[in-house]
Amino acid sequence: MGDVRFPTGEPPAETDVLIVGAGPVGLSAAVELTARGVSVAVVDAATEATLVRAGAMGHSPRTVEHFRRWGLLQQIRTAWTFPPEWNRGIRLATSLAGHDLVADGERRQPPGFSLARPIRRPQTALQQVFLDHLRLHGVPVSGGWRAVGLADTGADVETSVSSAGQARTIRSRYVIGADGGSSTVRRLAGIEREGEHATEKMFRLIVRHAPGALGAAPSGTNIVFNGRASGFLAAISPTEWRVYAGPYPLDAEPAEAELLDVARAAFGVAELELELASRTTYHQATRIAATFRQGRVLLAGDAAHVRTPGGNLGEGFGDVANLGWKLAAVLAGHGGDGLLDSYDAERRPHNQRVADHALASARRSRELLARIRDGGIPDDADDGAPARRRRGEIAELLSAQPRGEAPGVLFDERYDDSGVVWYGTGQLAAERPWAASVYEDDPRPGHRAPDLYVDPWGDTLYDRLGVGFGLLMAAPDAAVEQEFAAAAQDRGLRLSVVHLPEGPARERYGEGAVLVRPDQHVAWRGRVLPPGGAAAVLDHVLGLRAAPQAKGSAVFLDFTGPAGLRTRGTVLIVPGRGESASGYVRLGSRLAADAYRVRVVLPPVLDESDADGALDRFEPVLAEAVAELGDGLVAPLVLVGADAGAAVVGGLVARSGPDASWWPAAVVLAGLPGYGAHRTGGWEDELDGRTHCPVHRGVLGGDPAVRPGALSAPVPSALLDAAYRSKAEVAHLILAGDADPYADRERLAELASILPTARLAVVRGARHDVLNDVQHRSVAAEVVAFLEAVRAGRPLEPIVQVERSTW
Repeated sequence: MGDVRFPTGEPPAETDVLIVGAGPVGLSAAVELTARGVSVAVVDAATEATLVRAGAMGHSPRTVEHFRRWGLLQQIRTAWTFPPEWNRGIRLATSLAGHDLVADGERRQPPGFSLARPIRRPQTALQQVFLDHLRLHGVPVSGGWRAVGLADTGADVETSVSSAGQARTIRSRYVIGADGGSSTVRRLAGIEREGEHATEKMFRLIVRHAPGALGAAPSGTNIVFNGRASGFLAAISPTEWRVYAGPYPLDAEPAEAELLDVARAAFGVAELELELASRTTYHQATRIAATFRQGRVLLAGDAAHVRTPGGNLGEGFGDVANLGWKLAAVLAGHGGDGLLDSYDAERRPHNQRVADHALASARRSRELLARIRDGGIPDDADDGAPARRRRGEIAELLSAQPRGEAPGVLFDERYDDSGVVWYGTGQLAAERPWAASVYEDDPRPGHRAPDLYVDPWGDTLYDRLGVGFGLLMAAPDAAVEQEFAAAAQDRGLRLSVVHLPEGPARERYGEGAVLVRPDQHVAWRGRVLPPGGAAAVLDHVLGLRAAPQAKGSAVFLDFTGPAGLRTRGTVLIVPGRGESASGYVRLGSRLAADAYRVRVVLPPVLDESDADGALDRFEPVLAEAVAELGDGLVAPLVLVGADAGAAVVGGLVARSGPDASWWPAAVVLAGLPGYGAHRTGGWEDELDGRTHCPVHRGVLGGDPAVRPGALSAPVPSALLDAAYRSKAEVAHLILAGDADPYADRERLAELASILPTARLAVVRGARHDVLNDVQHRSVAAEVVAFLEAVRAGRPLEPIVQVERSTW
């Protein structure tokens, strides 16, 4: 039960794409390409795949999303190889027959970023479902045919295969190597691998017992911790279980009796009769191909990346989803060669991130196990008070570890250095670095598009999008919709238009339009089309021409004074939450007209759990902004921060000193927010809280880099603490609108009282964006007056004194 036999017919002489490898990744690639009308053939040196040598069992929500998109989820769900009632989640215990270590086990509830739930099925079950699907579509799969030669002619690939003395040459436009960690295709293509070699090895065992030997319904998935065994103990059939042994030296070959003793320790039944059905070696190491594409040869799955076990098959399915639509577009003449280059540019860095995390996580788990064993693990038969106390201590150690899969690993499949993603202005430099423990379900270009329900009947966004491109419209815009529809039709692309009704989907995606790729990643978003319109966007996404992109941290918007005037000083402006540099064109131009050199930098990236880290990340941005000015930097240097930018500027001057290369003569804190969250009723409500200036509202509404809803997320308390408790010696001008719903006037007054040199100026009728409200001329004049006073060395003394007034 659970074994899979491959068809053994002769492969065709010609095909569009030859896939070498009939594992889950290779067969899923055939499923993906067949759905896109591509002619495919699959060959594999083996004639079968056995359950006892099957690798992956658990499949993440992201992988299940792919199963659903292929239309095969229900078939996979019904492909049980062990009794369904054994499927109770993941139990943490001393052994199968022993003591629970964490109350009720670890149910591994997935993070709330997907409508899918993880499932457990052995990879042979997936292979059988894929094979059945391919058989219905007439796709040739040929087992027993080994690839022995590969020649990329530039126009096609000639692959030599052999079977039982027979030899054939298969001509294809492209070859996908999905033939495992020891990939023949990778070797024949001359692609090297990079990464750490293992210093020891582990064994994955399949052991078999008599029917009913463990009772009627044991827990089917367990993680055990005892003196002999550790790691997963998982059922793959009613009589066969997977268990792990090791580590061992690389040259060790433990006897079968020793491995069976480890297995019995995992079960916690010393007298259990076991047969060793299979043992395979694996390593805690990372080996990633130097490139995933070389000419017309592409690598996917283990052929491209081998790492510490746990989720690598899911990454292989991610490779397939990324590559499939691109290869189909190129074959159909819609995509350029750069589209295939983007496969390597997108997937290889992602796999490197996940591999680094997996290796570090495995090492932490080893250290935790050593701590547990050093403290002693009581025998299962010992139920005395000391034993119970020690198990409680072990449970506390386990409970202190992160529960379930890391959300960044599961969902943060970001592509942040791609030539076929139209990034927002300044987006890349402003983004939070990838972290395994963090995922922001935000539809930024290059990121996974969030999946949500789009109607009361249970339709999901992914269901509506299907396998083609998708255009999401938060509000009706016939011009944008019609232009994308026409451009897609001209290029032979399948495009689904999805209108997002009021509710969670619209709130998540915000205003404007979002273009989603067939692999469910955001390709572009904006409220207005860029120069060249929808055609330019699609041509860029298809690798036909480049779009203007701003990469790296050196992304500044500069303003200089009129020719012939001496520069009077330098102003660096730091925007706030959800803003971009475009919001400060008016202020920058006005200050420049008064002969000040103005530079607008990117808004800071905030982290609720790491305020110091936010300051650490932003300080080099200021340093670079100053250093890049060179001789153009004219004293005095003044920092102007708005909203969260004000908090960061205030926090930095509070902790730094004159030795910093960016140290200012004075700072302006505009719209420094108070503590806590401020919920809004949508974009119009947020605009009302920001500004009543119609020009600035238009700027915010027309800039795709502006993030609606950003003000709903509170500024980290620790960051506000740093700003509000500052006693920095530099002069401060604190600007606040008296109608600002985000401000805390009492705290602002207190800050002005504790700073050595400060003035609090309240603007009548102004809201949160005090620099850009209807009073912007008066506010700019106040800023210029402050700059002039700083130049004169008397920042708190008004240059113009009012002696008598009748108004």
